Amino acid sequence: MRSNSKDMVKNFISCISNPALFSPTIYLNPEILDYEGKKLIHIHILPSAEVHSYKKVIYDRVNDADVKVTATAQIAQMYIRKQEIYTEKKIFPYVGLEDLRLDLLPKLRIMAANNTSVEQYVRRGSIKKYKIV
Repeated sequence: MRSNSKDMVKNFISCISNPALFSPTIYLNPEILDYEGKKLIHIHILPSAEVHSYKKVIYDRVNDADVKVTATAQIAQMYIRKQEIYTEKKIFPYVGLEDLRLDLLPKLRIMAANNTSVEQYVRRGSIKKYKIV
């Protein structure tokens, strides 16, 4: 049974890493858990700042349903909605290092360490460089 779950995870990773299926590709880390004598594959999916497509078709999550989006205006609204939520790609031209609360960095590192997808940022240490655009 263990090998079946390992094969399922391997197949899952191959699928989500395939640019012909998902664009942009997604990094997920499935975990195989034991639950009441059975194997359970747990996949934690964080919200994304990107608009993803499956087999070149864009879907939007509406409550418990995935709705196919084909209209240009709807697709544009998805991009706008994600830009309003996520600021990691947003440029703040008048913000400098002096505007940041560097005293919060230790707490932010702990918070980031709890999220495996951002471990590489934690390993970098304190802010060494930043780019002014």
